[in-house]
Amino acid sequence: MDPQQDNKDSSLDKLNQIAKGAKNLKKGIRILKTAQSGIQTAQVFLGGISTVGWAIITTLIVVTLFAFLISMLGAGGLMPSSPPKCDNPTAEPQTISSSFPTTLSITGCTENVTYSWVLPQIGGVFSAAQSATTSYTPPVVSATQKISILVNVCLSSSPTNCSQYQTPEITINKEGVFSCSKTNPADCLKEDFNIIVGGTASSEKLNDVYKLLSEVGVATSYKTLLKTSGPTTIIFVNDSSKGGGCPARVQGTGGGRSTLTLYNYDLNDCYRTTRKSRLIHETGHIIRNGHLRLFQQFESQGYYPKDGSCYKIDNRFSPRYFINTYNTSFGASQGISISGSNESLAEFIALSVIPKDGYPRRCPAGYNWTKENIFDYYVFN
Repeated sequence: MDPQQDNKDSSLDKLNQIAKGAKNLKKGIRILKTAQSGIQTAQVFLGGISTVGWAIITTLIVVTLFAFLISMLGAGGLMPSSPPKCDNPTAEPQTISSSFPTTLSITGCTENVTYSWVLPQIGGVFSAAQSATTSYTPPVVSATQKISILVNVCLSSSPTNCSQYQTPEITINKEGVFSCSKTNPADCLKEDFNIIVGGTASSEKLNDVYKLLSEVGVATSYKTLLKTSGPTTIIFVNDSSKGGGCPARVQGTGGGRSTLTLYNYDLNDCYRTTRKSRLIHETGHIIRNGHLRLFQQFESQGYYPKDGSCYKIDNRFSPRYFINTYNTSFGASQGISISGSNESLAEFIALSVIPKDGYPRRCPAGYNWTKENIFDYYVFN
């Protein structure tokens, strides 16, 4: 939201109110003149009424019309109502430790008002319904953080007549992991991420995959996108020709469905950070397969030629622009036809969780698009 535009809109509203008030003032003056003329005419035809009587009648008419005129001026904005008053608005709960989204309630205002909340750390403005006590669900900003919310309180009858208050600090205390109610890790993967285990796999490996995904799934937007992408089948394959480092691959199988293959997934051979980065990257392909319109938005809003210096060219593939952190050698060695835009989106998703060499922040278009559309402004510590 543009603050300068807000100021312009507010100024225009005030000018319109003043113009409306001036128009009502002219109308009121015409009414008074008409009333005066009517009184004079009545005096001619009703000469029997005493001078004192006419004075009383005239006074009553003028007082009534004057009160009417004042009310019209107030409606026109020349005499606005007093600004809304609140008794130290407080956001409840004071500490958030449950899974997001969590609803915050703003209390302390007793008048008929409308609210909007300003979160300075993301620059967003979120409006709520007209209510004296209302609530909203804030986007997750980070796993553990203190935030203070600015509350704009405006009169319902006069939307530009506002006061601003600041709530006490709210502690977001989120450890970054949620637990599954199932005892079987395969059931947990299916319940929380719509991932179905294909073939055989040890509970140790399944638990590891689930825990890594749960650390990213605290960003509920990411978890929802992954879960609604259509069922994904996960397969563990030992194949020495694929090399070490826990390589992985996702293949779309139509209708938003995907198959995720994890090669040589050895918990002792691959560092945890490597496993997590590779896994998150591959989930980016799953999300792409299940949400093609979202992927097309990325191509037009967050991909090359925006952030041009963040990309390298590999003419063996199309699109040929890949974010610099992505290694095209595995796809080329395996004879896999990879896409620059597809791999770049998957990299932006992985880098948003585990940054590398200044990426993804050095690519603002792709980074901001991913932060908004994949993680709903969740920022990982």
